[in-house]
Amino acid sequence: MPYCEFPFLLISCGKSLPMKFLLLLLCSLSYGFIMAQDCRAHLLMQKGVQLEYKYYWKTYHTPDSAVSRLLYQVDQVTDSAGSTWSLMTKRGYGVFDSTKHYERKIGLQCDGQHLLIPYDFYYPDTIYTRDIYPKLYENDPYGYAIAYTPLKDAIAYIIPLDLDCTVRLPEGKKRFNKIMYTGYKQFTTFKYVPYYTNTINILHIYLAGKENVTVPAGTFTCYKICVVEGEPDDDYEPLKALLYFNKEVGLVKLEHYHTRVELNSIKK
Repeated sequence: MPYCEFPFLLISCGKSLPMKFLLLLLCSLSYGFIMAQDCRAHLLMQKGVQLEYKYYWKTYHTPDSAVSRLLYQVDQVTDSAGSTWSLMTKRGYGVFDSTKHYERKIGLQCDGQHLLIPYDFYYPDTIYTRDIYPKLYENDPYGYAIAYTPLKDAIAYIIPLDLDCTVRLPEGKKRFNKIMYTGYKQFTTFKYVPYYTNTINILHIYLAGKENVTVPAGTFTCYKICVVEGEPDDDYEPLKALLYFNKEVGLVKLEHYHTRVELNSIKK
């Protein structure tokens, strides 16, 4: 059987190659390009970019309504120790009253091949009482319903800059504690508990396909990442979160139990 010459390979003439092999070949040929990718091609690594999200929470009081508005502004981008760092400000605003807000500084790392994202990066740090319990707002002296302590050392998502050739996602930290403070107490007949500690246990993170996703900011081609949470020995069905990532924008949509995050706008 004659063979056709091809760089690095000898391919049998007249025979078609399996699709899986062709994908592997394509990824191999583009390996050098992947290794040389520039982190600054990603919007989260570009100075001046603003990404706005809305956080939805389905409860008895707020049936699938927006309860928080999140704004991420990239203030500075710098290279250090082989990584690119995006220094940004994360701001959260009340939906009913935008004068109620908070902000904190975040340093986001790109190691040249991956974005390293903390578990709580796309979640609000504080949810204000009026946004969840509109009718109880006037009687609430605290102003906030729930506040989360920012997580430390919680890089859960290690997202490759090039997802086309990704077979398995790298694993980040899989277990950590999340502290939730409650800001109201006079509306409950139970004993007031100032805070709760929730243990997050990630069992598995995997790619679940590719699809177009439409949100208020537009339509984006996204990679669907499935995150399975729970305890290995629990009788309960594990919780699943779906993260829809675009290669240039980052998160476009997140669905987790009774909550949802959607990209609302982009400003460059």
